[in-house]
Amino acid sequence: MFIRGTEVYRSSWKRNKTLPKGFSKSFRSTTPTGDELQVDFNFHENLVRLGLTISFEKGRNYTTTIKNGTIIRERDVLNGVNTSLKKKFIPFKEIFSAIPDEDILETIGGVYDINKTPMLKYENEDSENQISTSKSIETVKIKPTLKEKLNSLYKNLKLRILDDIYDTLLGVSLCTAIYLHFFDMVVLGFALGFMGVFFGVLDWMFRNRNPMFIKVISFLFSGGYYFYLGYTRF
Repeated sequence: MFIRGTEVYRSSWKRNKTLPKGFSKSFRSTTPTGDELQVDFNFHENLVRLGLTISFEKGRNYTTTIKNGTIIRERDVLNGVNTSLKKKFIPFKEIFSAIPDEDILETIGGVYDINKTPMLKYENEDSENQISTSKSIETVKIKPTLKEKLNSLYKNLKLRILDDIYDTLLGVSLCTAIYLHFFDMVVLGFALGFMGVFFGVLDWMFRNRNPMFIKVISFLFSGGYYFYLGYTRF
């Protein structure tokens, strides 16, 4: 029915500059649909008066007087009769629960399911509890054992070696096929050099690891050797 959010409800409550007779505090709130809510508080007598004007009932007004968590009077102002108003006030319990005054909420004492503690305080406590729980979980995390570290290192090393062997076999096979097609050592030298650069970039940019120095240098050195051999041959 209304926009959800405690902060929205809380900010909708405004202090009344003109206090009703006999009350020390007074707040008023208006919902997006035009309903008007009012809370008057008598601190010395621990007395709260809730007022409600419902827009779709053409401004019909209801009041409830509460003393120390006990309803002492519920009144339909338009008809001038005392009657149960629970069904009228409960739909607005979240807004009343966001009244920015703990003394008022304590005096209401949970009537109409209105929270005894400000809703924002509940949210802050929940947030603090979640942070505390999160920190506790982080604190009790079990550190990996030496055996687990060695197993992890072995798996990573095994994967790295297999990748480098695969790269080497692939590079050599492609360069051999290129040479058998062109029968030109200069072209072979270019191919080997390109493979060295390609595998280095592959490790660095796509596998997120440092290139294998021996693998890259081997291809570059071999490429330089065959390029020189083919270039000086003629």
